[in-house]
Formats: sequence, structure tokens, C-alpha cells
Amino acid sequence: MATSARILIACSKPAESETFAEWLRAAGFTTVRVVQPAEAADDLRRRGCDLLIADVKLAVRDKLVASLRTSAQNRQAALVLVGDADPQDQARAHAWRAYYVERPIDQAWLVCAASMAVAEGRPLQRSPRKPIGRFEAVVNGAPAYIVDVSREGLKLEIPRDGRSSLPPVFGVRIPLVGVGLVVKRVWARPRSHDMLVCGGTLAPNQPAAEQGWQAFVDAVPRALTD
Repeated sequence: MATSARILIACSKPAESETFAEWLRAAGFTTVRVVQPAEAADDLRRRGCDLLIADVKLAVRDKLVASLRTSAQNRQAALVLVGDADPQDQARAHAWRAYYVERPIDQAWLVCAASMAVAEGRPLQRSPRKPIGRFEAVVNGAPAYIVDVSREGLKLEIPRDGRSSLPPVFGVRIPLVGVGLVVKRVWARPRSHDMLVCGGTLAPNQPAAEQGWQAFVDAVPRALTD
């Protein structure tokens, strides 16, 4: 992980912002908290950052993404947006090529997303997402369903069976098409008392595994309803 990375945090809730800063400092990042959106835009113009973590509502209202993307020194900066389970906010994040972390937020999940965003210098979703209903898969040996795919990542539903989360890196197999690959967890949250939902991005895999995944993404039918 690039521990010298500078992270700018712009959240509407001071307590949440301070918590994020504490978690990220503990992971070795340099963090800067801003309270007023104008301060965030000014800091982006003057000093730049490696990663902007912002409340999605704040980013929409105060055009923080535009401030980030139009500055020459921030063109390689990554973006993590924090919000609720709101499809419109999620769609905005994907359109902006940003990681999206849903509340309630766990320390490990936020640090994982920040680490990958900085390390990769690119967002989770760079190509269109495709909802595919519920396609049977196996995650670390347990039955699961793939519900959403892109060439770079996927969304899973996993029966909880007593588990509250997944490790940062895990294996996914799709027995029907013979595809197996390694995935990095970006976010995860309980959907119900018996179901966990997880979003992930592909880890570095063997070329054959990556080609198999891309062929699967291209060939699997889109669900009739999202």
C-alpha cells in the first residue's frame, strides 16, 4: 500500500469524517479533513490529493467531482463515495468511475477500498454493469449467486451461515462455465438476517482466468429487470 498517499475527506457528518480519518491514519495514510465544501474544492485546486473520500450527497450538491476531475494535478486521483443503499447514488458513482461504499461502514471495508483505489489509480467500475439475475457460483467453497457483472468486477449474494463478512481476497468459481478467479472485496453488507451482499473487483489473475471471465461477462444474458 502507498502509505504516503494523501487522502482528502469531505463528509457532511463531522463524527463520521473524524472516524474515517482515524481509521485511515491507523493504516498509514496522510489524511486531511474538511468541513466546508468550498474548503475541499480549494484544497483540490491548491494541493491536490491521491484520493478523495466524499459523501455522495455532498459531492452532488457541491460539484466536488468536477473540482477533482478538472484539475490537472488530480487527474490520476481516485474517488471513493460514501452513501446509503440508494440506486441513484450508486448509478452516479458508477458514472463518475468511483468506488461506492455503502453505510453502515466497517473499518476494514473502508481501508480496503481506499488501499485499492490508491494502488490501482483507477475506479472499480470502468465498463458498464450488467444485472444478470442470480447466477450460481461458489465463493470460498460456499454456494453463492452472482447478480451483477462488469469486465472489472461483480456483485454477489452469499448466504450468511453465521458469517458477517468475507476476507479481503477470496475465490469465486462459476461451475456451469468452468471459470474460476480471485476477487478483492470492496464492500459488503447484510441484506437480511440470512443473506450477505458483496461487491468486488478482480484481483490479478492468470490470463486464462481473465479471458474466461470476460467471455462470461460478454455472453451471460442481461436480466429483464434490474
